[in-house]
Amino acid sequence: MLDIRLVREKPDFVRARLATRGGGDEAKIDEVLRVDAERRKTETELQRSQSERNRLSKEIGGKKSRGEASNELEAEVRKIGEQIADLTQRASTFDEAQRNLLLETPNLPH
Repeated sequence: MLDIRLVREKPDFVRARLATRGGGDEAKIDEVLRVDAERRKTETELQRSQSERNRLSKEIGGKKSRGEASNELEAEVRKIGEQIADLTQRASTFDEAQRNLLLETPNLPH
């Protein structure tokens, strides 16, 4: 299986090496890079959402300790929780797709 870091850092090198094997596998590299970019973007969004949920949860705790209402914040945390579930699913899908593409791509010849 190809290392995604090598594909990400030296895509032209990987394409050139795969072209020497024949079979047209070098065309898969663009798809690998596209899926990798989407996966990384989704992971970043997921981490940002988790951070926001944690920040709001602390704010809710502070309001409750002061006896203040926190219904709006709790609703927002629930909404963010749904977004996190969706992003987690998307990240998992992209991760699986990337892994499958890398497994389908032959190793580089020496």
